[in-house]
Amino acid sequence: MTELARGSVGDRPWGLTLGALGMRGLTGQLVLSADGKRYQIAFSDGVVVGATSPLASDAAVRIAMTGGLLSSTQVADIARRQQANPQRDEVDLIAELIRLAPEQAMKLRRRAIAQRAARTFSIERGEFSVDDRISLPIIPGAELDIRSVIFLGARSNLSEARLSSELAELGSWFQMKPEALLDLPQYGFARTEDPVLDLLERGATVSDLEIMGSEPRVVRAMIYALMSCSALDSNNQPTHPPARPTPPTQTQRQPLQPMPQALPPQTPQTHQARPQPLTQAWPSPAVQSHAQPRQQPTHTHQPPPPQAFDPPTTRRTNDQFDGATVRRPNGLDAPTARQSQAIGPRSARITNLDPNQANDVRALIKKHLELLKGRADHFKLLGSHIDATPDELRKAYFALARQLHPDRLTALGIADDTKEAQRLFAQVNTAFGVVSDPQRRQDYASVLRRGGEAAIAAEQERAEELAGRILDAEEAFRRGEAALRRDQLSTALSEFAHALELNSDEVDYHAAYAWAEFCSSPDKMAIASKTRITLERAINKSPRSVAPRFYAGRVERMLGRDADALRHFQEVLRIEPQHREAGSEARLIEQRLAGGKKR
Repeated sequence: MTELARGSVGDRPWGLTLGALGMRGLTGQLVLSADGKRYQIAFSDGVVVGATSPLASDAAVRIAMTGGLLSSTQVADIARRQQANPQRDEVDLIAELIRLAPEQAMKLRRRAIAQRAARTFSIERGEFSVDDRISLPIIPGAELDIRSVIFLGARSNLSEARLSSELAELGSWFQMKPEALLDLPQYGFARTEDPVLDLLERGATVSDLEIMGSEPRVVRAMIYALMSCSALDSNNQPTHPPARPTPPTQTQRQPLQPMPQALPPQTPQTHQARPQPLTQAWPSPAVQSHAQPRQQPTHTHQPPPPQAFDPPTTRRTNDQFDGATVRRPNGLDAPTARQSQAIGPRSARITNLDPNQANDVRALIKKHLELLKGRADHFKLLGSHIDATPDELRKAYFALARQLHPDRLTALGIADDTKEAQRLFAQVNTAFGVVSDPQRRQDYASVLRRGGEAAIAAEQERAEELAGRILDAEEAFRRGEAALRRDQLSTALSEFAHALELNSDEVDYHAAYAWAEFCSSPDKMAIASKTRITLERAINKSPRSVAPRFYAGRVERMLGRDADALRHFQEVLRIEPQHREAGSEARLIEQRLAGGKKR
């Protein structure tokens, strides 16, 4: 394990730290310690794949109860099950108890990870470290974009004073970077905040943006999240601020009007507010020495005045871990705050999507659907190979999953009416679930090395055929035994012969056939030698088998060789002391032998 970075929560805005880890593609784990409590966030290629929180309110069972999935009685039942099975996953226990569909269980898991990761924003004083080892369990399909986590944390867990203070450090006038438009769905902004995003494309102050939003705190959290992920440029507030825009009403959104120019156009020199970085080889999030106070950014340039608004860009809400994944007891989806808000008519929008990216993803989907059709193995489906290291497989999976994620398809305007992309994404998650587990990967690789699934299917078919033959042989043997008890020797011989034809490896079948053949022969002395050879061969092949010894004892008794018969019956009793027939035979011979000695 290698430590990649270390610092304090108070060194700089916490969103910048998490944003840097995500944007730089970290694979590793952040551990935050505060007041004796420990919080963890696991990243794989910059994607959040796991998180823990010591707070009871962040437990999956509490989240499920808050969402209406569980009753208080069921919560107690879950607690008892957890105590009895401490190694079981909490979400799996919940899903098992209330029979959640797989997609519902996954949404609950994503919600729990998001809430735990976002909880770190409530910590005002604490120390953190980042290393390159992931110790938290990773469940394929539960990945979250760091941008949505930062927005959730800023909106829900930063105190009002801290949100305002940290936002002031980041700047006072902000403008959206053009290249950030395609990534807006990853934050999870509500549609009602579109006017804020429209204004950010032109550039505005925090106070102007707050007028356009549904709630000032939400607007500040939006700016905070965008700035944390390098989606905005920032500058000082203009000396002569432009006239503030008129906010839309709740009932009808009015078209935005051009604002008068307060200053002649200027080209601002934009930059990102950045604290001093640590000196280290790995490009970790910049943190400062504990002795150094935060540096307030200084600005000397003015932004350009607002111009007439162009038609805004189409943006889709990214619902990554919404409460709608939780179902009420009546079976209906719980409405989210986003769904319950009154949303006015949307103005016409022009789509600003990169056709090259969309075409690349479509080609990727087509290619991997062909792999599925051709029954490609899990390694090939992930774009890797059977001897790949776990790290190589993890990188291949996340690179592929990032392109196939439903949120990514939505952002690129790719429709999935046939659900083929959804099916492919599910298969990719299944493949990674197999190859990321050491034991399952070993078993799967063994299958591939034996010729793949087709060869295994043929092998399985042969095994099933053999099993059928064995069962049929056993039935024939039982019918032969029944006929033997009824003294129907010809029927018994026929059934025993059929059993041997189906399964010639079973020594009991050979012994039974030899005994029936001996009994049916009119000349016992003539056939005795053959019978002994068959029974001795069966005994040698299976020394612990009772039937050959028992029949050998009866053959010797019928031939008048009591001493040899007794020896065989005693061997049967040594192997199986409760064998009643052998016990009876042995007692009769012992009495007969004892009587002979007295005479």
